[in-house]
Amino acid sequence: MKPMISQERQSIAAQLLDFLLLALRLTPKLLWWLLATLVFALLNLALKDEVWPNTARAKDFFVVVAVSCFVLLPWLLSVLAWRVANSINCSPWDTLVRAFAVIGFLGATCLSLIVLILVLNA
Repeated sequence: MKPMISQERQSIAAQLLDFLLLALRLTPKLLWWLLATLVFALLNLALKDEVWPNTARAKDFFVVVAVSCFVLLPWLLSVLAWRVANSINCSPWDTLVRAFAVIGFLGATCLSLIVLILVLNA
């Protein structure tokens, strides 16, 4: 027996699924590589005693890789939001997503400047 779903909810669910598929289709390839590198670095940090028992500097290396990925992540998410905004035809949603992209770019700029200052002072 199928559960009864109202037509309005089904329509909202279908629209949400379409939006998710659009976002996945527009995701930059560099973002996928960045996420894979981040997972790789975090796994190596979690398993450093088992994978890198005789390498003292492995933890430092993977911390730098993970932090670099976290610094680049807001930039690529903002690019994704901008691409999604270009693909949406509805004006209010287009404006909202573009505002999120601009806020993301501003946040990424501030984060990059903070990391640059911290690196230069170290």
